[in-house]
Amino acid sequence: MTVLALAGLRIELHGAEPPWLLPFRRSGRGELQLRLAVRDAPAPAELGGPLVAASMGAVRGDGLRGFIGARCAELEVFGGALLPALRLVVAAWGAPRGIVLLHGACVVHRGAAHAWLGPSGAGKTTLSRLALAHLPGAAIVSDEVAAVGSGRAFAHPFHGAIEGARLADEGVPLASIAFLEHGLVTRAAPVARPGREIVRRVFAPLRDAAALRATLRAVDALASIPARRLSFAPDASAPLLAVA
Repeated sequence: MTVLALAGLRIELHGAEPPWLLPFRRSGRGELQLRLAVRDAPAPAELGGPLVAASMGAVRGDGLRGFIGARCAELEVFGGALLPALRLVVAAWGAPRGIVLLHGACVVHRGAAHAWLGPSGAGKTTLSRLALAHLPGAAIVSDEVAAVGSGRAFAHPFHGAIEGARLADEGVPLASIAFLEHGLVTRAAPVARPGREIVRRVFAPLRDAAALRATLRAVDALASIPARRLSFAPDASAPLLAVA
């Protein structure tokens, strides 16, 4: 058994422990339990489609199958689907605890986190690379997923092209949220009511009423975080404005 600190959660992992999880290992006990059976074989045909997880209970798809409960889960994963399995349980267990996974990059600069949200192609990785090049001391938590809740951002292993930076388990204060789009020039405009746009970027695998209410409460708790729409050209000014 290994205890992992993932996205503000402490999870007892029983089963496979790949090397890329070593930075998240902790001593003590976890409040949540995940039992994993990892199969080297390709996923059966019925598990090759998108994830089906309507509510707490049986789940299947995306190369895995099993059960998720309020505090424990048992999953069988095939063909390298360990990362989707971890992302699934973190999303399912995080929302009731005020933490959501957002489709977006997360950068830490001068002790504060900034979430840059957008669909594929919006420029999350591009802006993250610009931040590393032009913001002294900047650290990229992820260029693909931002784990946020209760006004803080947390570390996790769900990154894309850029390997994520380590953070303290309690996370760092979330200073701003930006909705990204490419532009000919770099400019920002405030977004007065960002909740609807944030919801569109939430990874929410569970669709029952209780899970949706928990997700909406977590998003509502982000209302005090300054939000803006950032249209940017890929130059040195973009990351400077993104964390201003």
